[in-house]
Amino acid sequence: MRQIWLQIWLLLTLQLLSLRTIRPEERILNRSAQEIARVGIKRVAFDANSIGNGRMYYTNLDRLRNVVLALRNASLNAALQRMDQLLASNRAEGKLQQPVPADQPFPCNLTQARSGQPPSHIWELRPGDIDITAAFGDSVIAGNGLLSQRYMDVFSEFRGYSFLGGGLGNWRTALTLPNLLKLYNPQLYGFARTHGLVADREKSVFNIAEPMLTMRDLPYQAHVLIERLRSDPRVNMQQHWKLLNIQVGMNDMCFELCSWTDTEQYLRLQRQHAYRAFSMLRDHVPRLMINWILLPDLDDLLRTLRGFPAQCNLRVICSCLTGNYRAHYPDAVRRLQRMQWELAELPEFRRNDFVIVPHQVLANMSGIVYTQGVLSTRYFTHDCMHFSQRMHAIMAGALWNSMLQPLNVTAARAWRRPLQNMVCPSAERPFLRIS
Repeated sequence: MRQIWLQIWLLLTLQLLSLRTIRPEERILNRSAQEIARVGIKRVAFDANSIGNGRMYYTNLDRLRNVVLALRNASLNAALQRMDQLLASNRAEGKLQQPVPADQPFPCNLTQARSGQPPSHIWELRPGDIDITAAFGDSVIAGNGLLSQRYMDVFSEFRGYSFLGGGLGNWRTALTLPNLLKLYNPQLYGFARTHGLVADREKSVFNIAEPMLTMRDLPYQAHVLIERLRSDPRVNMQQHWKLLNIQVGMNDMCFELCSWTDTEQYLRLQRQHAYRAFSMLRDHVPRLMINWILLPDLDDLLRTLRGFPAQCNLRVICSCLTGNYRAHYPDAVRRLQRMQWELAELPEFRRNDFVIVPHQVLANMSGIVYTQGVLSTRYFTHDCMHFSQRMHAIMAGALWNSMLQPLNVTAARAWRRPLQNMVCPSAERPFLRIS
């Protein structure tokens, strides 16, 4: 652990010294203060002694935001300059998907995948009818460390390859949900065009995932998305069908839960913030389908954690369920899972032009990452916490299948080969699943 902190200190020192020559691009605009005020978070003086019980803070340390933004941008730029080296290293470690030869066709028939006229009801939505795609999430969806060669690369956001919100390249080399949808609608818009910070709207577009995001940040994310949709001239708010993909909750389980002494209050707040975010999206974003990826099964998650090699620090990966574990945490996590289902099933969130569809693509992670009883590290980055590009491709395939028919969570091993096990729209089942 001492070596890790030494590496972090060294990186920060080097980047501080280089700030005079490495700066964020001028078009990166920071609207966070305005959006935080709209969400209703008050600014207070920073006091380290008062940190605790899960409070949300917006303090005078905010003056350092631009410095942090510059450091993150410099770290990413340094990683991008080593891209060939990163790709070669990940390929050697088996952490990249196998490229598909140019003469091998996509396994699905792409004809009749888009309606002749945009449908008026969400239950008649075909894959090609999606015009706009967006993503909420934490560091996994931001692509943190996705192409890491060493631990420090985990701070870089390879957003363009994120399985929920990345559209860099194509399905042959980077299987993502947007890259699949682009096959059915080449005019699809909203995915991250390349690797970059969310503050760079030209690169991130509507992939607004951020590291360390929790469920209580969902209203903030909703504000940001609504503002970006309304201000983008390429978006027709009334006519375009939009798909929002959300994966959030791992930080809640692994880091947020054990910072609260009142678990009941914590669970109430989680539901209130998620409910508020979905209400805002329903009321301000017409023609919206939401893919909500549910939290993983707790027993399966713990089984996966126990299989990590000794060099993986479980306190860093998931401290609440390892070093800070308490007997009542499993029940709290299961109640969080039930809350996700219950919100998705509320009648007020099921309209002709709005629906929340739950997906269980994280339900059997151990079935994917274990081979002959041994956990394979090729599915994870060097911090043992984030997904490698290979795992992002697997998750993209699993979510695609789940969008067309209920997912068989017991067949997770088949997910390792997403293109060989892909569900295709058909004459009998042409529409996206809404329940």
